[in-house]
Amino acid sequence: MLKSCIWIVAVVGLAFVTASLLVPDETDFPETPEQTSEPLSTIRLNASGDRLLLRTGQHDYEFILPDNQLNGAIDLQNETHDADRALGNPSRFIVSPIDLTKDGAATIDIEVMYGGYDPSLSETKTILSDQTRSRLTTYGFSPSNGNVVGDIDPPLYMTWSARLSGQQYPVNSRGDYEGADLTALAYPELLVKLDDPDRQKQNHRSNAWLAPFRSTKRAIQLALLIPFLMLVGYAGPSG
Repeated sequence: MLKSCIWIVAVVGLAFVTASLLVPDETDFPETPEQTSEPLSTIRLNASGDRLLLRTGQHDYEFILPDNQLNGAIDLQNETHDADRALGNPSRFIVSPIDLTKDGAATIDIEVMYGGYDPSLSETKTILSDQTRSRLTTYGFSPSNGNVVGDIDPPLYMTWSARLSGQQYPVNSRGDYEGADLTALAYPELLVKLDDPDRQKQNHRSNAWLAPFRSTKRAIQLALLIPFLMLVGYAGPSG
């Protein structure tokens, strides 16, 4: 009878330990938007300049642009960017992470930045000519020193920025855009944050319910780890 009781207690204890070790961690139930990275292959305007296409290896993202003259500005820079090329092309297209909802609605912040400076010179001075800066102003660009410290005049860059709304689509489903190409100016990875408030609330409730079980899991892991460390220390080489 005693042996049977001991056996039952051992089985129940083993089952309890096993079940405790299988309790999922907090990372299995994220309470913040999930973030993924997608390789960018294309950033391009359509011919009329009212839409922007971001194409990755997994999706097409199409955004509506406000009134702009980006096609003309980019054509201008394609004609006058020899200084950019000589300096490794400091001009750039900056893309914030895409905020994506579960129904595919997307929001993004973009900034087109032209200019820069020659780091080999003792004076921090813009590489853009007065004529180029003046023409970019007519295209809706504004002067900026970016994140460079100091009041530099004339400013190092000319920038155009906007917050855009759009939609996620299957990859290659939006066809080929014929407007200006910004791909070479952008970082080759696009971050996408999937915002699902309902799921995040459910995950929060799950994490709250699982909290005491996770405490038990950590206690068991520690109880199993201590004898292992003692055994390793005992069996290790002596000084």
